[in-house]
Amino acid sequence: MLLVVLGLDCARTPRLPALATVDALEHPVAEVFEEPAEAVSAPEASEAIAPGTRYASLSGDECEAELSAREIAHEALAPRRGISAPVRLRGRLSGVGFRTLWPRAERARTSYEIYDCRLVLALDDFAKLLRARGVVDVMLFSAYRPPPAGWSEPVGLRHEGGLAIDIGYFGKEDGTALNVEWDFNPRPRERICAPGPPPRDATPASLELRRIACEAASSKLFHLALTPAYDHVHRDHFHLEVTPGKSDFVAR
Repeated sequence: MLLVVLGLDCARTPRLPALATVDALEHPVAEVFEEPAEAVSAPEASEAIAPGTRYASLSGDECEAELSAREIAHEALAPRRGISAPVRLRGRLSGVGFRTLWPRAERARTSYEIYDCRLVLALDDFAKLLRARGVVDVMLFSAYRPPPAGWSEPVGLRHEGGLAIDIGYFGKEDGTALNVEWDFNPRPRERICAPGPPPRDATPASLELRRIACEAASSKLFHLALTPAYDHVHRDHFHLEVTPGKSDFVAR
């Protein structure tokens, strides 16, 4: 039931003009697609706590201190409905820019570029994985989406709490781009992170997008990673979420 609710929540994501995409990527289609299983289990008691779980457990002050220690350029904002530790980025995360496609003047005001501090820590780790793949820009539809009037909970989850991000495009330093809607090409009953060879009709871009999603899941940065393989609502974006109180990690 939880996943159904999340899917419906993403239906409120604002849609913005698409970027041009370039299919020329470096990875061969014939490469064996060996990735982690769909559900990534929680760490054993003897293992170090997973990064996403540690971030989700931080208080606002603890999170702010870690942002400062990482020298992440940001502006701490006053608490607002649904979100307890809101921040706005004022620079890149580990060399990767995260932005909507709103005009520059609107970007400084839009709620869609506000994040819970704890999500920013996970995104900073994610940015390191992306830079290793040549990604320098991430175009998002939204992070925080203010809850409706009458919201009864002091702190929310998902987009209402600034703990989830919907990503539509990945721009690479060589000028190419990965467009989730155009390039992912989901297949019926697909388990995106199951081991095995790629399907015969896979493209380099579709494999690259799957590797990005599965690497984020196997690195245990986001408790939930939903892709176009999950349902039609997510046909044009990745939904990546940090969830307080959770210790399991799922990619679909």
